Amino acid sequence: MSRAQEYENKARELLKDTSSFFGLFGSPPNHMQAVEEPYLAAQATLTAASLLEKTNPERSASIYKQASDLFYQSNSSDRAAEVLEKGARVLESTNKKGAFDLYMESINMNEQEDRIQIGINTYSACLAFTLRSGMRDEALQVSLKMQDAFFKIKRQTSCFRQVLATILILLSDKKYVDAFNAYTDASKYGLDQTEESAVILSIFNAVETADQELMDLTLKQNRYLLENEVLKLNISVPSQPVQLFKSSNLQALQDEIEDEGIL
Repeated sequence: MSRAQEYENKARELLKDTSSFFGLFGSPPNHMQAVEEPYLAAQATLTAASLLEKTNPERSASIYKQASDLFYQSNSSDRAAEVLEKGARVLESTNKKGAFDLYMESINMNEQEDRIQIGINTYSACLAFTLRSGMRDEALQVSLKMQDAFFKIKRQTSCFRQVLATILILLSDKKYVDAFNAYTDASKYGLDQTEESAVILSIFNAVETADQELMDLTLKQNRYLLENEVLKLNISVPSQPVQLFKSSNLQALQDEIEDEGIL
């Protein structure tokens, strides 16, 4: 018997045992049983999913989803979200859309259950995955959610750095105007007069003047503000200058920041 078949058989036995949890009592006779039975079933289902991670990732992820549903039924939403992320990781190399969907389900569950602080690393994992996979639209979606998440849990510095990441994701797709609009929208976080704002203005100055040397220098000097996968993005200036600000407004903003001693 092959190793894959052995794991498949073990998983089937576990899932068969899991189904027996729901056949013992028919309708659960009390609240405690209604909570405990799904939790016990979830634990067994989790083991079955882990056995199939390498040999059958699609089936493994599907079973992780079942385990997540069971944890949620047992009032363990934190475990439910965690298990969804496990399923997402299993699918990363075989089903990118499926992996992204599970990541987002985990993120949304933590947001709905007011557990952003606990689940913040899931945002980072999802963003890194989408950037590695060239899923720029999905990466942008996650990065925007991360900005809001960091702001809600009062991690302002992380929020400002995420705005910078969002802008670089847009610039990597040559969406210069969209990047500027993202900066404007981020004023709601109190981004003005920050180190990150100064860096962003320097980046936009490089775009407006089509100065690749300035862009490269700005990014090199501020690498410490960015995550690894964001640093790997190819950011090029347009072949011709693109006006984002009225020049007088840009100069006024830069002068104001210099007066504050940030630039």
